[in-house]
Amino acid sequence: MLCKESDFVELGDKIGTVKNIGFFNTTLTTLDNVSISIPNGDLTAAAVKNYSREPRRRVDLTFSASYDAPTETVKKAILEAIGMDSRILPNPAPFVRLLSYDASSIKYVTRVWVNNADYWDVYFDLNEHVRDTFAANGVEMSYEHINVHMLDK
Repeated sequence: MLCKESDFVELGDKIGTVKNIGFFNTTLTTLDNVSISIPNGDLTAAAVKNYSREPRRRVDLTFSASYDAPTETVKKAILEAIGMDSRILPNPAPFVRLLSYDASSIKYVTRVWVNNADYWDVYFDLNEHVRDTFAANGVEMSYEHINVHMLDK
């Protein structure tokens, strides 16, 4: 198996921290503190994702902005938010690009690298920092909406 005790893994459709690898079963503790015992026979054919194995992980986030916000202003605001967090590694360099033109907003993809232990803190903090830097730079965070145009006849 590609994991050891204390690794945070996804085994098939189960996600949690490995507590014990026994002869017949592997025990995980889920994020909501539920203990799951999985027969090792079931794991031999299951996909194993080990989130603890590598020392660094990439945080991938997508942000939506109004069509009224210039692309460079949005990217500058996101990069400003990235610069607020010293846990974000400089190499590979942070990546911020326009991802797609959606019905009510433009989406921007953001990718940064962090030490594995910092993943979730950076994930949540970066979301909060982007909200603040969007506000400071006059970038409207858009949401799904419909524009209705009334015509006089």
